Amino acid sequence: MRWFGSWVDGSASAGSDVDLCIIVAHSAKRRRDRIVDYLPRRFPVGIDLFVCTEAELNEMRSDHPSFAAVIDAGVEI
Repeated sequence: MRWFGSWVDGSASAGSDVDLCIIVAHSAKRRRDRIVDYLPRRFPVGIDLFVCTEAELNEMRSDHPSFAAVIDAGVEI
């Protein structure tokens, strides 16, 4: 799991959400349909959750390199 975005880089402000990327080994579900399996029931701030396989993250590095770089620069937790 990687924690990235404004809370990690120190630029969070009131209303900032937490950005997390969970990397799973595999999934038969579409990426957007996996999120509900991992969302916490309660969280003190908003959360942007991305759940992808390593292969999808590698694909993202090619198709959306700037967004993938933000995730890669995050903190492994």
